[in-house]
Amino acid sequence: MSRFLRMSVMLLTLCVGTRSVSAQDAAAIAATSPADLELHQNYPNPFDSETTFPFVLHEGLFEGAGAADVSIRILNLYGQVVASPVALDHPAGVDLQVVDLEYLQPGAYEAFWDGKGVDGELVPSGVYMVEMSVDGQRRSRRIYRTRADVPGGGAR
Repeated sequence: MSRFLRMSVMLLTLCVGTRSVSAQDAAAIAATSPADLELHQNYPNPFDSETTFPFVLHEGLFEGAGAADVSIRILNLYGQVVASPVALDHPAGVDLQVVDLEYLQPGAYEAFWDGKGVDGELVPSGVYMVEMSVDGQRRSRRIYRTRADVPGGGAR
C-alpha cells in the first residue's frame, strides 16, 4: 500500500471514528475527491481590508447532479462563522453570498471578502480559516488578517 493511501486510510479512520474504512474505499475517495474541487490561497495574504478566494470546480462535481451547491465561510479559531464572502462574476447576479450558491458548470471562480463580520464591522487582526464545501466535499485554508488602523495590528 502506498504511503499516500495509508495516510488517507488513517485520516479517514480519524474522521469517521471507529468505523473501519476499506483500502478500496480509501483509494476511491483519494482518487476522486482532490480532483473535483480546489480552494486556492487567498490573495493578498495576509490582507488588511479585503481579500479574494480563487477556487476551481471540476467536471466530477457535475456528473449526475448537473449543478454544484457551493458554500464558503470564514471561521474564527473557535470554529464560529464570522462571515461569508460574495461571488465575483456569478451568472445569477452580483453581491450574492456564497452560501449554497448554485454553479452550473465547471470552471475557475472567485469569491470576495471585505474583511467585515456578520455585524458589518471589520474583524480584528488574527488567524482565520476559510472553509469551502461543495456537495459534501470540504476544503479549508488558513488566512491572516492584519489591520494597520489598529495599534499593533499592522504587518511587521
